[in-house]
Amino acid sequence: MDMKPRSMRPAFWGVAVLAIVAAVTLALRTRSASGTTDGARVTWQPLSRRVEVQVLNGGTVPGLALAMTRRIRATGLDVVLIGDAGDALRDSTRRAPLVLVRRGDTSGVGRLRELFDTVEVRDAPDARPLVDLTVVFGGGRADRKPQSDAVDAHP
Repeated sequence: MDMKPRSMRPAFWGVAVLAIVAAVTLALRTRSASGTTDGARVTWQPLSRRVEVQVLNGGTVPGLALAMTRRIRATGLDVVLIGDAGDALRDSTRRAPLVLVRRGDTSGVGRLRELFDTVEVRDAPDARPLVDLTVVFGGGRADRKPQSDAVDAHP
């Protein structure tokens, strides 16, 4: 004989489904925020100063700059500008992100190297985008390689 009222069974299954959805969502968020595929979470130590970053899409995949912005922000870098790269930086065959050092200080470059494994770094002083670093992504993936100078873009 079943002691539980029939009205409790649907509630139980509803709670069980909700718990499973919450667990999957948490697992996916941990993966995307850490930038790793194994779900391991990276703990970033605070930088000695605020590093402002501009993220540009130099490839042909819509939304690439926005997707990479989320990963970069997870490292503690402050993304203040997002947009499309100018013609000089567009290259759909690039294999690694291009990091342009704008103010002569490479703070934050190490985090980008750790996040994307390989980055191309260039000294490219420019007072116009008021940022420390400009990161340009080409191709269709986060690990593509860019080149040259950027156009100022606002989110």
